[in-house]
Amino acid sequence: MIANLAGVPFPGDCTEYAKLWLSYDEQADRLAERGLGFDRDDLVEHLADVGYCRLSGYWYIYKQDSDVQGESFTEGTTFAKVWDLYTFDRQLRFITLDAIERVEIYMRTQLAYRLAEQSGPFGFLNRSTLPNIDQKAYGHFMSKCFTAYDRSKTLFIEHFKKKYGDSHGLPPYWTLVNIMDFGMMPTLFRGSPNVVKKGIADEIGIPAGVFESWLLTLNTVRNACAHHDRLWNKRLGNRAKIPRGRNEEDLRRMGFYEGWEECPIWKKWMQGGENSAGKV
Repeated sequence: MIANLAGVPFPGDCTEYAKLWLSYDEQADRLAERGLGFDRDDLVEHLADVGYCRLSGYWYIYKQDSDVQGESFTEGTTFAKVWDLYTFDRQLRFITLDAIERVEIYMRTQLAYRLAEQSGPFGFLNRSTLPNIDQKAYGHFMSKCFTAYDRSKTLFIEHFKKKYGDSHGLPPYWTLVNIMDFGMMPTLFRGSPNVVKKGIADEIGIPAGVFESWLLTLNTVRNACAHHDRLWNKRLGNRAKIPRGRNEEDLRRMGFYEGWEECPIWKKWMQGGENSAGKV
């Protein structure tokens, strides 16, 4: 058993990884043994293009109870079904990322505009202008700002460094927000004065606390899309809040048309249970 790696000890009861490297044909043989139906040439080509590990995220739902049947697939499972799921997920990521881009740019614009109005172009240098985050979170946020600024090679940043770099270690809000990663947006929004948060949330038509939860969820989804992670059937880790008093027009705008509760996709979540959508 490996005792440590780079000086980091492992727990004494840790299981050593024992799986061996397999060629694409051997991987196909393994899947055939487990009951997956496929055209060998087609499967091997996709294993070479996409990889066994990535594809396994789409075929695991077709496996039988692992405690009883091991790694066997349910009868009738084909690679064509798995590939359909994979291509659906890829298209879902493209569509989702296109939508998130609009929210992302809007948030950068609104936060820069409103925060600079409240505290000036360089207000972020004074922690008191971001009253809703503590010193530790503020320090981490500013460290990420400096890192993004130092690494950026964009023309507008190069111009700022050349013209103003002797006087300023960071650019003003309206420039800085455009080099932040989107993960910094929820932090900036959360730390903003309540009047700023309420102003943005009111423009969208939802409470600030609800919108903050949406930003956290959008960040998780955006990262999955940007890094080609599986989005279909993904556990997001944080639950987006749903505003109270939603009406039929709100539901329609979100794609929930009349009778949506009877759709098989949603129905099972609307029929009670501690974690059902009907309990929100």
